Amino acid sequence: MKAPYYPIQIPYVLSKEFSKAICYTEDIIADLNDFVICVWKMSSRLNEPSIVTNHVIVADGCIDLVADFRYKEIGFAGMSKTKFGDKIKIPSLYIGARLKAGAFQVITGLDASVAMDNFLPLSKVYKGFNQKNFFEEDESAAKEKFIELLKNLIKDKIPNEYITLFDKLYSDLPDTTKKLYDKIGYSPKQCQRLFDKHFGLTPQMVLSVLRFQKCLSVLVGGESNPSEALEQVNYYDQAHFANDFKKHIGITPTDLIKLYK
Repeated sequence: MKAPYYPIQIPYVLSKEFSKAICYTEDIIADLNDFVICVWKMSSRLNEPSIVTNHVIVADGCIDLVADFRYKEIGFAGMSKTKFGDKIKIPSLYIGARLKAGAFQVITGLDASVAMDNFLPLSKVYKGFNQKNFFEEDESAAKEKFIELLKNLIKDKIPNEYITLFDKLYSDLPDTTKKLYDKIGYSPKQCQRLFDKHFGLTPQMVLSVLRFQKCLSVLVGGESNPSEALEQVNYYDQAHFANDFKKHIGITPTDLIKLYK
């Protein structure tokens, strides 16, 4: 059985400042697997006020449900491009769920484009959550309530073909958008419209994200040769590979390998 798409976020590797100030964890919750890739948490290691200025959030094609305990906000947000230089005030606590690509549309009934490169408050789409009580909880209890919220959001929802599409594309990645259109059986115009609705991304963006994430999984999974990562996803050449990699994560494949040594 081929592994499902599991996008990689490695802020603790990309920034020494981040890893010193913040603890980042991810948990897979079996009861949520049809719609949620993982539940993640970022909590302060330090109590004295400061600002982490070099946080990198890698574009992964997903929309997250995020709770910010500093500002007492909870809502959906995704990014079509990697965000560099994000600032995090310390002390802080974030709890989030990385939804499977396509899950937002099924859960909310809204086009994914409304939450991609935007923040959509939970209260706009779901009224059955007591945010005041939630933000008064301690870290452990808040995480339990957050997971319970996710279970309520996906209750009676059925995964559709778009929620599983990233898994299928990731395991057998088309080289071009033309091959993508042929693979899923839609015209370019239909594909553009459907991808905007379900993912908030263009087909080209989807291929770019999946190609990069596949390379990243090879490099951080113990494979230390960038040329082998390049070969696995059929990049045109080494220069294109390095430039695309840097666009998504800010450093070259060789630089990333050095950080892991």
